[in-house]
Amino acid sequence: MAAVPPGPFRKWWRAALSLLLCAAALSAGVLTFVGLASLRQPPDERETVEKIYHVEVFDVSRRQLREIVSAYGTAVADREVIISAQVSGEVIEVHPRLYVGNAMRGMSVATGPDGQSVRREGDLLVRVDPATYRERVADIEAQLAADTAELNRLAQEHAGILRMLKLSQQDIDVFREEFERVRKLSGRGVAAESQLTESLLQLKKYEQSLAAYENERDLFPLRREQIQRRQASHQAQLELARQDLQRTEIRAPFDGTLSEVLVDPGQYLRTGDPLVRLTDLRRVEVPLPVTLKDYAFLRQQISAGRHPRCVLSGNESSGVRWSGTVVRAAPQADETTRTVLVFVQVDNAGQEVPLLPGTFVQARIDGPVHQNVVAIPRDALLDGRVFLADGGRARAVTLKSPSFLESLVLLKSELTDGQQIILTNLDVIHAGAAIEIEQHHSLEEELQRLRVPAIQLLSQADNQLEKPLSPAETAGSEQVSRRNPVNRPAKSDSP
Repeated sequence: MAAVPPGPFRKWWRAALSLLLCAAALSAGVLTFVGLASLRQPPDERETVEKIYHVEVFDVSRRQLREIVSAYGTAVADREVIISAQVSGEVIEVHPRLYVGNAMRGMSVATGPDGQSVRREGDLLVRVDPATYRERVADIEAQLAADTAELNRLAQEHAGILRMLKLSQQDIDVFREEFERVRKLSGRGVAAESQLTESLLQLKKYEQSLAAYENERDLFPLRREQIQRRQASHQAQLELARQDLQRTEIRAPFDGTLSEVLVDPGQYLRTGDPLVRLTDLRRVEVPLPVTLKDYAFLRQQISAGRHPRCVLSGNESSGVRWSGTVVRAAPQADETTRTVLVFVQVDNAGQEVPLLPGTFVQARIDGPVHQNVVAIPRDALLDGRVFLADGGRARAVTLKSPSFLESLVLLKSELTDGQQIILTNLDVIHAGAAIEIEQHHSLEEELQRLRVPAIQLLSQADNQLEKPLSPAETAGSEQVSRRNPVNRPAKSDSP
């Protein structure tokens, strides 16, 4: 080892030694890397393999579709009434079958064999003690009889007064002639002044009597009017009394079923006390809230004389179905829900199981018809376009004017029959990508996935599409479920 120079050269010597050691280490590293690199084998040459995506597709087909308007509501009776007491008194009789659930026959008018109308009274439900009301009728009838007798007596008096007036007039004529004769004699000095005075007094006496008769004659119309007014008042009271007597028998106003009974024999009733609730089950209505868009269509159909058909059920899995028609719509919308009520009428006579009031139902109403359209799943749409399977490749097609219906997209011109829309791997697929179809799906399969009806498939030969729907028609086509979005899992793809 070389000796370290003494003095000031010691510092420079150490720096030179460090540089020599670093250069030697760097040279050793470079020689090592070159040696290792010479040992590496060149890679085998292989062909590039394109990635293939395994996808499921939807087969496009143009169809005739009808929208289904969905709504929920509670059935109510078309006619239901709480029959109350119109008079007070003790209940002395009730119908022997006055129990909840029993049917009662109401008043009706029929044509008899002779062509005349025959009125049939309804079943007697409750009878109130009529004794007091009969006595009142008899009392008022007696007052009316007295009024009639008084009018007859007044007519006789009037006839007598007229006779007395005639006689008084004759007497006055006689005494007036006598007075004129005495006055002439007195003027010639033949008759005394006392005779003239006596003749004048007799004439005045008969004139006063005639005036009294005339005054009494003039009062007869007023007296007759007073009696006639009293008679009219008694007649009105008699009508009311007879009505009250008739109201002691409470009868069924129409054919119906007893849904509530609130009266018992011996009970004392006050006017207005409820007795029974009578419900007509032959016809039931269901108010249904619908959107303004659906209301506009249904209102147009009703105005045109068409009554859209409706199918009602307790739930999707229920086997009981009721058919009805939309008969009218409310004139204003609900401020809170922004919906409008339409009313579906159900005739229970044509149902296998009657629809009872109070039943909560879901309704499916025939909506607008779309002819020659394509319906595809909404989840096949990505950024306004779909991918088509075209010769083993994915081809992007932009949709210009799609129409959305729940979980479906309705198209009129962009797609044609036989095309196949890619449904899976949409997050990684791109235009021109290689694809391999694993499974096909149809519109029928898509609709079967849905839980709430949204579309009804129609045949091209369906002649009912342009015909007005009468209330007697029922829903004859099978409805399919409305589709909820289904998340399709992307399959793992290998190159």
